[in-house]
Amino acid sequence: MPSLDVPAADAAFVQAAFDDTLALIEAVRDHIADGAVRYADVEITPTARMRASQDLSRLTNRATAAISLLLLFKALQDGQDVGVADIPAQVNSILDDIQRPSLALAGTGGDADAVPESLNILLLRGESIFERMPLVRARLLALLDQAPVLSPAHSS
Repeated sequence: MPSLDVPAADAAFVQAAFDDTLALIEAVRDHIADGAVRYADVEITPTARMRASQDLSRLTNRATAAISLLLLFKALQDGQDVGVADIPAQVNSILDDIQRPSLALAGTGGDADAVPESLNILLLRGESIFERMPLVRARLLALLDQAPVLSPAHSS
């Protein structure tokens, strides 16, 4: 597949989103690794602990899907064969995974079952990233529409 002619602004936007998403995944990893220490100083109910566990899982899944979309964009930008027959359908499927919301943001403040503030900060960082993914999708699909299609007679 020929590489996509990606405008510099789009390439920079995707790279920044990639860097932010990777940093989020690393922060989530650190949060999980420090979990016993991080929650030791915080009163956290069993319900809040379960909510935190569910949201960490959801956040990790959504961030992994975002990385997948961004890597797909970058691979197509570089002209790599991604081994996907229907790229637009794959892109839409990934975006569906990203757009599944987290739970804990509603359980903040005075809620007795609120999750620790450290988790809410990660969730807000995630939401900031995930809000950019529809634009990544739109740009990728627009670029695919503009990409030259090689017929079998012209491919080498």
